[in-house]
This record gives sequence, C-alpha cells and structure tokens, in this order.
Amino acid sequence: GDLSVQIMNGFWPCSLRLAVLGAHAAGQASRPKSPAFDADEVSKEHIGDGETLADDPEFAKAPDSATALANPGCVEASSADELGSSSWSEFRLRLAAAAAVDWRDASAVAFGWMAERNMMVTKIMDAEAKICLLGVISCIYYLALWSLEGDKMWESAVYLVRSMSGYVSSIHPDKFDEVTDQGRRWPVMTADIDRLRRLLARMSFQRTTTSWRNSGGDTYIGNAFGQLPTDEVEPGISLAESFSVYVYDVEDYAELQTLARGATFCRENQWGFEVGLHEWFLSCPCRTDDPEKADFFFVPHYTACHLNVETFSESESNTMFENLVPRLQFFNRSMGRDHVFAWGGGFGADGPFRSWRQHVSDTIFLTTEPELWNPYHDIAEPSYTPWKDILIPGRISLGEVVQWSKAAPDPADRQYLGDFVGWNRPLHRAQGGSAKESPRGQLLAMASEPDLHIRQDVPYKVAASGSLSSRFCFVPRGKSAWSSRFFRVLFSGCIPVLLNDFYEPPFGEIFDSSGFVVRWPMRKVGLELLQALRSVSVDGLRKMQSLA
Repeated sequence: GDLSVQIMNGFWPCSLRLAVLGAHAAGQASRPKSPAFDADEVSKEHIGDGETLADDPEFAKAPDSATALANPGCVEASSADELGSSSWSEFRLRLAAAAAVDWRDASAVAFGWMAERNMMVTKIMDAEAKICLLGVISCIYYLALWSLEGDKMWESAVYLVRSMSGYVSSIHPDKFDEVTDQGRRWPVMTADIDRLRRLLARMSFQRTTTSWRNSGGDTYIGNAFGQLPTDEVEPGISLAESFSVYVYDVEDYAELQTLARGATFCRENQWGFEVGLHEWFLSCPCRTDDPEKADFFFVPHYTACHLNVETFSESESNTMFENLVPRLQFFNRSMGRDHVFAWGGGFGADGPFRSWRQHVSDTIFLTTEPELWNPYHDIAEPSYTPWKDILIPGRISLGEVVQWSKAAPDPADRQYLGDFVGWNRPLHRAQGGSAKESPRGQLLAMASEPDLHIRQDVPYKVAASGSLSSRFCFVPRGKSAWSSRFFRVLFSGCIPVLLNDFYEPPFGEIFDSSGFVVRWPMRKVGLELLQALRSVSVDGLRKMQSLA
C-alpha cells in the first residue's frame, strides 16, 4: 500500500489507543475535565479534499486489547480444541494455582503451555494473543522472570519483555489490573511488570559484551540502551567517569508508585521520554547506589502520560508531589539543586506540579517545553529556566525514524513548497491571545496558495504524505511552543520552518541547527516568507538536508 499510510499507521495509533483506552473505564464515571483540554475559541472548519479526521478508517478499528476487555478470562477461548488440547480458561486456572504456590511453578506451567501451542513462533503467538491476550502476556511474563532469576539470562529476559511490551502497551495500567482482577484472574499485575522492567534496567548498567544470541542471530552489546561504560561523552571522559546519578527507588515512596506507574503503557507515546529517561538512568554506567557519591538525584514520574489520559487529575498530581518532595531522603542536602525532574507535556511542570515554584524552584528540569500552555490563562511565566534547565525532544520511535528516512524523496521530487497539517490555535493570552495573529491562523489563511499543502481536520495519513511531498514544513506555535512535528518532519527530509519566537531546538549547547532550520517571526507569516522560501535552490535544500 501507500508507504505514507504505512508510516502514519505506525505513528498515530498510540494516540488513538490512549483516546480509546486512556479513560480506561467503560462504565466508570469520567473525571472532571482538566483545564488542559478546554477547546480553543478559533475556527476549526475543514480545509482539505473532503475527508475529515472523523473519516479516518483507523477510528473504526477496535484495538487488539478490546478482546481482553470483553472476555478477560478467555472463557471458551481455544484455537486448538480440535486437537484435543485444553482451553485457555482451563490453563488460566492451572497457572493461577501454580502462581499461588511459587512463581517457579507458574513459570514451568507457562513454558509447557507455550511449547504445546508452539508459541515460540512469533506469528503463532500473535494469533494466540488475538484469542487470549492476557494469557499470552502472563505466559511471557513468567518466562521472562524465569530467564532472569532461574537461568540468569538477562538477554533472554530482555528479549521476552520487549515482546510482551507490544501486547501490554495498549492497555491502561488501571484497566490491566481490573481485567486481571488484581492478579486473581491472571496472576500478573501492572506493578509486577513495572518491577521487572526496572530490575532489567538496573542489572544492565555495567554490561559490556555477551556471547548470547537469539534464534534470529540478534545479540545485545552493552546496557539496555546499547551503551558501554567506556563510551566517551567527550574526548578522554567515559560515560562511567563523567558524573554519578542516584535514581530514587519507586518502591520506597507511595507517591512514586502512582506517579511512575504503567511504564509499558506510557513509554509508547509522545510523552514516553519520561519513562525512557527513568530507564536510561537506571541502566546508565553513570548510576550509583551510594548517595554520597552522587552528583545528581533523578526523581522518576510519568505524569505527562497520566494527565493526558486522565488517570488522575492535576490537583491530585500536585498533592502527590507536595507530599513527596519533603520526604525525598536527600533533597535537603542542597535544597534540591542537585535533583532532576523530567516534564514531558506541553504544560511543563505547571500541569503536574502547579505549586512547584514553592517547592522545587531550584531543581533541574529536563523538559520539552520552554514556553506557556494556552489553557493556563493565569500563568504568564514558563516553568523552563534557561540557566538551569535542559530542553530535550519528545519521544518518537526509532522504527518511525527509519521509515520516514527511507521514504524521504529528493527535494527536486517534492510537489509542494510548504506543508502544514494541524488545528488552528491562538496565542497565549500573555502574548495577546489573538487567533488571527497566531502563526497557525496565518498559515491556514494561505491555504489557497497553489504550491502549499495546508490542511485542517483531515485524516492522519494526510500529515505523513504532506511532509514527504513538501520541501519545507511549517512548525508553528500551537497550544504551547513544543511540538513533535519538528522532529517528525526533520526525519522526513522536510526542512523545518520554525514559526515560534520562544522555541529553540533541543541540545543547542552541543550542535548548531541554524544550517538546516529556518526561523521566521511568528506574527509575520505571509507572502514575504513564501518568497524567501521559493528563492532557495534545490542544491541549497540538499545541503540543508545533509547538515540535518
């Protein structure tokens, strides 16, 4: 099929899963809406070729996890009854009985069941997951646990957990515990999976090489992120010698058990770097378990994910942080100046921790957001402080990057001058609040220009095709400064045109992006900008792509 459709089908269903499953309670009373989700008072009329976002065929598809939610006990679910094997529901009773005695017994039962059904073959495992998703997840979990604790094979356990994550990621952690009946229906809970992930990351921090290979010939070198202690962060300084980071243990704080819950679910979306950074520091050769040797202290949480899917409210999140910070064992050593928090949402620290200025004003923030969040009308100062905080990108998957890069055509073969697909947004009230002066409003007003691909309220696949068929891609301010659009279009070979006066690409301290990023005043988007872009030659575009 259309490669751009395939690319977007690999990219956007994470957001759809969150929309479908994030409320995670069919029949459960919904929480009051957060201010982050108030509608902007701007025109949202369709601009395109007739099909709207609601027409996207992906919305008609039920996620694979729908079966787990509808029949969690897998009653009468068996694809091999004709062969005389027992059903999934019978296996569930045997597994639960074994787990009640010892996890090793459960691992043996799971292994026997998977061998009987030949589930070590990926295609067969995928087919069984459509019949009994929770059963497959439970089997893989106990095999991974045995690989790690029984066989002492870290690599095998990682391989299994990565396979399991593909099945778990579509189910909200609260819903997962509900459908497993808190571990009584299926003897696995969210906390078990989270704990296993953290343990695997921790155990990998000093790994170097291995002779282990899976059936496909894959191997793992280094830690969980493929890094070695000897990797240099700058000439002559290895990662292990660069600095030391102490990571607070989730198990030690009741608040963190809620704030940093559901790693597999939260990692696979655009806010997933909060999970990624937690696991990165756990597995880093720079990690230390001795607080006296630590240069920094990392405090894990996944609030960008949980607030966006409304696991808990902003008020509840703020209360948890207010209770947590005074109890952090080493916070008072420097009044938090050596503590690190990651904030992955457009609302920065203000969404999860509204009172942060009274509690952690001097701590280091790793954040995607340097600016203001439109729904917070009363906040006129961003939570990002240039002298202490670090801007980092949001999460996009390596698979998506590879797909976009492979599909990126030469500038000479791109149909359009510029692309923008998105919703109209006003500026923040502190910036004037006008929809007409906003860069998005100005872009949408130019939709009739024949060499522009400007669309609003269209299927997701249109965004992929637009960035792949345009020489420049406009990256305007939206509800806030940050957008994953910048990174998506960059890897599509489309030159980003930043229309935001208050945003800088991440890691500006390390490399200069001025050679492949166009900057333009966000209130002056018009024909002068188009003339400037039209003057860039194909060779000039190729040079910018090469620099990128």
